[in-house]
Amino acid sequence: MKRQTSIKRQNYVTEVLCGDGLITKERILCSAGFFAKDLNDPSTTYVVTAGHCYHENLTNYFFYFPWGPNRTTTLIGRIAKYSIKNYDYGLVYFRGITPKPIKAIPMVRNTDSNICKELFIHDTTQVSNHGVHLCKSGHESHATCGYVKGFNGIFKNEVAFATDLIITDTPAEVGDSGGPAYFYENLCSVSLNGIITAGSKGILTILPLEIILRDANIELL
Repeated sequence: MKRQTSIKRQNYVTEVLCGDGLITKERILCSAGFFAKDLNDPSTTYVVTAGHCYHENLTNYFFYFPWGPNRTTTLIGRIAKYSIKNYDYGLVYFRGITPKPIKAIPMVRNTDSNICKELFIHDTTQVSNHGVHLCKSGHESHATCGYVKGFNGIFKNEVAFATDLIITDTPAEVGDSGGPAYFYENLCSVSLNGIITAGSKGILTILPLEIILRDANIELL
């Protein structure tokens, strides 16, 4: 089988992929879910992540954090909008110049693979059956897969009451929140299904893509 290496692009530009890390100077770590345009202002690009990545009384400026231990000083942007009631998502301004150029790459980080290190987002078909294979990409546990256990799930804690969630057993860790959830169409392309919002004791919750797009009034980049 022919192996795919990372696609060669201009190396003076910092490229941000879905699944890469987003971190604040206070060390709040989340992951990039996908990139989107504001329907009311198409010139505005967002990185979509989890809403609980926002913290009151903190700067909420996120910097690029590639897979691995080495943080960067490359600024992505500040959270422009967030939600934790009902739906857990946040929109981070994607600045583009920081002053070093950064570029949104609408592909899923899959660096650990020997075959396809970047996954094309080919479709947005949503899962609808129990037992379907569903994967995620995130900064801490990288790309992992599991199975759909339920729909219309609820997650509740001291600050949020989230609804309409997809429930899976996909492994994840703290810091993966906001990362993309997807299923494979073939070895190198996927269908985006949403973002990671919470996890506990072998359970991972995913907020469906269609809900985020509708509620935030954005479209997929």
